[in-house]
Amino acid sequence: MDAGASKFTEVLSISAVLASTLGIFITHALARSRDQEKQHAENVKQEARELLTALYTLFAAYTPYATVHSKFYGPHKDEALMKEIDVKYFAATVEFHRILDDRLYIVEGIKHIQIKRRWDGASNAFWHNIAEEGNLKAEVDATRDEIVAMALKSERSFLDWYQNLVEESDRV
Repeated sequence: MDAGASKFTEVLSISAVLASTLGIFITHALARSRDQEKQHAENVKQEARELLTALYTLFAAYTPYATVHSKFYGPHKDEALMKEIDVKYFAATVEFHRILDDRLYIVEGIKHIQIKRRWDGASNAFWHNIAEEGNLKAEVDATRDEIVAMALKSERSFLDWYQNLVEESDRV
């Protein structure tokens, strides 16, 4: 074997080792990135679930609270019942606002959906007119739909990323 062929074989062997090593690093980085994206999507869904629970808990507590404190409830109010309703409402309000204020993964979605403004407007309308309960429920349901869409968009983002990765690897 001549020296040129031996040198070529040596360079080819080194190139193969380097390409394999580089491939391992790239695969590791992509897998890690995929895991991080998947974890982010799971965190978004978890925070969205907690927000939905808080929203519906507040709605369930607010309706009787506004009703018993309205001028339409009547003069013979049951003080024990009112106190129980008040406690549930105040606890639900604190939890709702705590969740709105301490979310890390969905903070931008919360701002975009304008949950506080929407709740304040619909609940205030209900406070002044008990007949507005249907509108309050409709606003809560519309807010729910937007929260769910936000959570699914995060998951969809991960799935789109993964599908693009698979398509790129198929091209190679």
